[in-house]
Amino acid sequence: MIVVIGIVLALYKLIQGRWTKKVVVFQTLYELITTASFIIIITRPNFIEPKFTKHLVTFVDMQEERSVFLMILATVVISIITAAFSIKDAISRSKM
Repeated sequence: MIVVIGIVLALYKLIQGRWTKKVVVFQTLYELITTASFIIIITRPNFIEPKFTKHLVTFVDMQEERSVFLMILATVVISIITAAFSIKDAISRSKM
């Protein structure tokens, strides 16, 4: 579904030919939907393979649960920051 929305957004941008208020709203909604979906997927229990977490602990001096939590937290924070910059860029392109 997200891929279809992305394709529709790309086609809509192409048809419009410039960054209008509607394009910015569409882009913002797309960023929010994809970021929320990504966060929901990555925070599911057992998303990360247990063998990987055991291997990770050999490189990091902390408990397995804590290392997985920090890895997921960092990924979520980075995805939120990336979405925020994308939305800011869309707004600045439209000169709103």
